[in-house]
Amino acid sequence: MGLLTTEQQTELQDLIQNMVTSACKRAVITTHRLTPQQAIEYIGVISSYNSLKKLVSQGLKKHQLNGKTYYLRNEIDEFIKNNDIPSNLD
Repeated sequence: MGLLTTEQQTELQDLIQNMVTSACKRAVITTHRLTPQQAIEYIGVISSYNSLKKLVSQGLKKHQLNGKTYYLRNEIDEFIKNNDIPSNLD
């Protein structure tokens, strides 16, 4: 016989999953260097790489390191502050 009932195990698994998901979302926000997917999630009003490319064509800076593209969170913040991003960009 286990220490927890099946119901308690399920509740504990759900709690742990929610905690991990929440921690991951916070980590995205506090990470200085963002992958394209993280940048899309961080910006919030866009949902595709094509939209991110449109923002780059409008002046959002992107960087390359070891063949990988990334964006700096503070540059995204500055870009958003200085530019109107339409919600229908996608």
